[in-house]
Amino acid sequence: ELDSNNSDLPFYIASIYANQNNFEQASNYAQIALTKNPSNTKAKELSDYISSKQTEGILTQAIQMYDEKKYNEAISLFDKVLRITPNNATVYYYRAMSFDALNNYQKAIADYKSTLKYAPEMTIAYYSLGVDYDALNNYQSAKENYQKYIDLTDEDNDYKNYAQTRIKEIQ
Repeated sequence: ELDSNNSDLPFYIASIYANQNNFEQASNYAQIALTKNPSNTKAKELSDYISSKQTEGILTQAIQMYDEKKYNEAISLFDKVLRITPNNATVYYYRAMSFDALNNYQKAIADYKSTLKYAPEMTIAYYSLGVDYDALNNYQSAKENYQKYIDLTDEDNDYKNYAQTRIKEIQ
């Protein structure tokens, strides 16, 4: 007879679904296992793995929508990923680019700032902030962000050259 409080059975069912790449069902059973026994470390690890796989799939779809210039659809998918992993700098960056494509500079600026909060090494976000502030005629903020990008970028590239040119033009 099965013990209804045993968390191993739903864990094993979750494992089977995960091995079949049916992450929705796997997630459901992993959660049941954790509800029955919150200290089940195997179920917690499996649940984390399932979440990462679900996020990976949605993120791939979102980037595809962005590449196809379906920006609103991409934003919806990026929102979904951020509900699962709210500190994901890459997702904030891609969502910001989607907002930029729709000329929604205020939302793009907020996302570029989040990008830098979670991944300060993504210095391209400073350049993008400069461009967006420039588009909003906020030249002081544009200049500051262009300068941060220049200061943090060693190699010469088109972005750095443009930022240097814009700083001279703004003055």
